[in-house]
Amino acid sequence: MNNWTTVVGMLCVGLLATAAHAQQPPTDTDLKAAYCIGVVQQNLTLIPAADLNRPDVTDSIRKSLQDQLNHLRAYLFPRMQYVDPLGIAAARARGQTDATAVVGPEMMACASRCTAPPNADALTAMKQCALSCDTEHRLPRVWSCQDLSWLPF
Repeated sequence: MNNWTTVVGMLCVGLLATAAHAQQPPTDTDLKAAYCIGVVQQNLTLIPAADLNRPDVTDSIRKSLQDQLNHLRAYLFPRMQYVDPLGIAAARARGQTDATAVVGPEMMACASRCTAPPNADALTAMKQCALSCDTEHRLPRVWSCQDLSWLPF
């Protein structure tokens, strides 16, 4: 009986080891979802508790970000049991770092000097100027998290 317990125990350990190594690497979609989770989580921390002058705007932004976060989680969380978590964690951390950097003092100082030329689309001009401040090319990655149409559902 003692040998039987040892054999069963060894089989269980072998199966667990095989299952642990059977995790697949994250797909590009998995990594982007994890990155965007980091971005959105960081952006949620940047929203002030309440803007006494415009609480409806603050609440609307918070709700929109929370909806994005829920959508990203609905895609990624069920996949976590099959995907190697190390890449996912690294992508999420990178998203948080990028979201913090694009609103950091250095970026804000540069972007504050941006002006839109007359007769130009102000938003497009400001984005172009902000991109020139972004030496690490973080803005396009962070901005890509605003539109979640790349998710499969």
